[in-house]
Parts: sequence; C-alpha cells; structure tokens
Amino acid sequence: MAEPNRSVPFLAMNGCMREDFLQRVLQRAIEFLPQASSAGAAPMRTALRSIAVPGFRQLSRAPLGLQARAAVSRFRMSGEFVGAALEVWIESQPTLASYVDAFLEKEQIPQDRVQAEAGQFRDRWSLDDVLQLVDRFRAEHEADKDEVALMLCCLTNRAPVEDAPPPKSEQAS
Repeated sequence: MAEPNRSVPFLAMNGCMREDFLQRVLQRAIEFLPQASSAGAAPMRTALRSIAVPGFRQLSRAPLGLQARAAVSRFRMSGEFVGAALEVWIESQPTLASYVDAFLEKEQIPQDRVQAEAGQFRDRWSLDDVLQLVDRFRAEHEADKDEVALMLCCLTNRAPVEDAPPPKSEQAS
C-alpha cells in the first residue's frame, strides 16, 4: 500500500500564524530583501511590486509597517509568495537559524530547509509536537516562541497541523 501524500501547501501557514506575528515576519523579510540572496528573493520582489498601498505610487515608498500590512493579503492568497517570504525571513535570521540547526541535530530531527519553488511543505507534524520542541529549545536559548516555532517548521520543511500523526520513522521508536 502506498504511503499517503504528507505534503501541505504553504498556504496552510495562515491557519497557524497570528496577524501580528505575520506582520512582524513580513516586515522583517521586506526590510531584509535588499540584502537577500535566497531563491525566494526575486519572486518576493516581483510580488511586492504589484501590491498597492493607498497614498503611495510604489509599495517601497510607504513606511515599512504599511508595506508589511499590505503584503499580508498576498501572503493569505499566494502559496508562492508564502514560500518566497519564508525563504527571505530565514535568511534574515542567521543566528536563530544556526541555533535551531544545532538544536535539530542534537534532537536527531532531519533537516530539510523549505524551498519556495516547491510550493508546499514536504511533511507535517502536530502543532503540539512543535510547541514541545519550542519549549525545549527555549530552555537552552532565549528566543521568541513564535519565531522559534516558525524556524523549526522552515528548517524541517514540516507544516504544523492539528493532530498530525507522526511520520513512520518516529512511530517505530
């Protein structure tokens, strides 16, 4: 019997992210975009050019907070934009990414960085599992709970979903 497809569209992140946190993620990604080299940078730049902010001819001329607020609607509707924004956001957080990388290695959790062009997470895990990992990580490192959870998902290529069964490799343990 074939294993069921465990991939999850990037748009599923919308069900897990509070509006204020999403705006923070987008603001950080937009602010970092001029320095970004990740594969998601070009698609994000292209998508941002088509986003309008009332009172401004170009999104880039609006204050950063307004740019992020305007980008929320694109994040809610476009999986391609979600993937691009996540790639840029990861790149904007090198210290957190390196700490989470080391934590995942210590916990023996396979790493598989999210790729914008894939359009989806390759796997899923329970939101409860993510939150337990966040608590263990934060016992060792002072960090924002939401940022750690998002980084864990991005660096494992797993979407947090309610009541997801563990992958087969973890069921056998």
